[in-house]
Amino acid sequence: MTTSPAGSAWPCTTRWSSAAHRRSGRNGYRLTPSGEAVLTDLGVATATARAARRQFARPCLDFTARRPHLAGALGAGLYARLVELEWLVRRVPGQRPLRITGAGRVGFAEILKLDL
Repeated sequence: MTTSPAGSAWPCTTRWSSAAHRRSGRNGYRLTPSGEAVLTDLGVATATARAARRQFARPCLDFTARRPHLAGALGAGLYARLVELEWLVRRVPGQRPLRITGAGRVGFAEILKLDL
């Protein structure tokens, strides 16, 4: 699967976070305790994301997929962790398009309960 950070794989983060793991608030999204636990177990630095100067978590419309993806400090932290885990890799170094790896497909399915 080919995508960019704001492509087909990235809107699925909003689908995951909608499924009992986040709630919309006045200033964007907030994590539920179960969402916090899943991301902490995955190794996402949620406390660092909360302390960042940028907004913690919010939707951002993906212009390619025409649906929202997870943005803000939490989205950036999740993205960085997925790249670190090699669930996502750049198709061409230095460019935006990403590929979901075999390990990523397994992780998205088993840990985040997303079938890509």
